[in-house]
Amino acid sequence: MIYLISAGLISLVFGVLLLFLPSMCKMVCRSCDMTVFDVDKFTADYRMIFGGLLLIVAIFIGGMAFLFPQLSTLHLFWLVSLIFGLLFLVLPEQLAKISVVANRLVFNTDSSLTAYCKIVAVVLVLAGLYILYIAFAFGGR
Repeated sequence: MIYLISAGLISLVFGVLLLFLPSMCKMVCRSCDMTVFDVDKFTADYRMIFGGLLLIVAIFIGGMAFLFPQLSTLHLFWLVSLIFGLLFLVLPEQLAKISVVANRLVFNTDSSLTAYCKIVAVVLVLAGLYILYIAFAFGGR
């Protein structure tokens, strides 16, 4: 119940802020877009540790996946962990290239949000009101 009310209020607040104060939202987006630290430079010094830890995690999750076959989604997690662990240990240059390509492929959510600011605001307000209605209408049952 408290989760629904919280989600509804958060959606409502952000929708109203986008609707009536879009310049403040843009200012917050610009301040949040600052780079705190570079993950590639941070992981370069510790790639052996990260690779080893990812391999250990892959072995552990893989063991759990084979012990509990009903949890079939665990196979995805141990495979991803194994692949990245091996990339950290064996091919760190390829991992850096993948990182550069991935940084280019991700779209800019700020420009998308500002282009459709009013539509996103109305959707957030309506979603917040609907979530609050559901929380209060069916909360007593």
